[in-house]
Amino acid sequence: MEDICLKAPQVFDWISKESNFQLCFKLSDCCMNTDRICNTFKVSWSTGAKRLWTNQSLNVINTGTITVSLSQGGGKLDVLLNGNHTFSVTQGEIRSQTFEDLQSLEVRCADEAGICRGEYHLSLHQKHAVPFTFKEDTLECYLVDSSGETLERDICYLECSEVHQRNGRLVEEFLMPDGETIELQRVVLRKEGWVAIKLQQNNEEVCKEILPFSFTEQFFLCAPEGTRIECEITSFSCIPVVHHKKSCCEICINVSLGQSIQSVLDTTFTVQENFCTPRSLEMNKRKGSCI
Repeated sequence: MEDICLKAPQVFDWISKESNFQLCFKLSDCCMNTDRICNTFKVSWSTGAKRLWTNQSLNVINTGTITVSLSQGGGKLDVLLNGNHTFSVTQGEIRSQTFEDLQSLEVRCADEAGICRGEYHLSLHQKHAVPFTFKEDTLECYLVDSSGETLERDICYLECSEVHQRNGRLVEEFLMPDGETIELQRVVLRKEGWVAIKLQQNNEEVCKEILPFSFTEQFFLCAPEGTRIECEITSFSCIPVVHHKKSCCEICINVSLGQSIQSVLDTTFTVQENFCTPRSLEMNKRKGSCI
C-alpha cells in the first residue's frame, strides 16, 4: 500500500454576522427628469393663437428652454408662454427663451390673412411637486444590478472582497474568558452593490433612483499569513424611512446584509491507500438491502 497526498481547504476561523448601513438622498434629486419635444406647426391669422403644448399634470413644475423658428410667413410670429406674449420671430429667424414654470405654449400668426409655418423645440426639466405629507407606504426599495434591473433578492450580484492592507493584516492580542491570550488578525472587507428606491402616488411611479453602495468593515479573525478570506453574502433586506426637515424631505434606506466569513488555507495531507470491493448481492439481500 502507498500513501496518497490530497489537497483540501482547511478552515481556520468562521463567523456569521449581520451588517447594517444607511443610504440617504434628498427627494428633489429623485423627482427630476428631462424630456425633449420637437414638432412643426401651421397656424393661420384667422384662427388666432394655436396651442402647441400644455402641462398635463398640476404636480409637475417645468423649467427649461424653448426654441421657435419661422420658415414661412411674411411678417412675424408671436410666441405666448402661459397665455402671455413673450417674444416674436420673423421669417428665417430662430429665437430661444428660458422659463421657470411652463404651463402652456402657444403661437399666433401676426400677418393678416397670412399663414405661418415653423418648428418648435422644448427642453423640459420636470420636477414633481410631491406633497409634503407622503408616507413610507408610498416607497419601495429593492435590490438591482448596475443597469437598474430588479434582481428579486438574487444576492449573487452583491460583492464582498478583502481590502488588502499596506503592511498586511494587523495582529492584536485578545484576552479570552478563561484567561488565555490569543492573537487574531484584522481583516478589512468591502461590500458593494446597488439598491433602487421607488416613489409611487395613486398607483403611479413618480420617481425612481438607483443608489450604488460601497462600504468597508473590519473583523478580527484567526487569519495568519497564507490564509485567504472567503466572504459570502447570505441575505439582504432594506427598509425606506422618510425624514422631514423643514422645507427639505430626505429619504434614507436602512440596509441589512447577512454574511458568512471564513479564513481558509489550502492544506496538503496524506492518507494510506487501501483497496475496497463491493458487497455481493446475496450479502445485501441477507441484510435487508433494497439492492
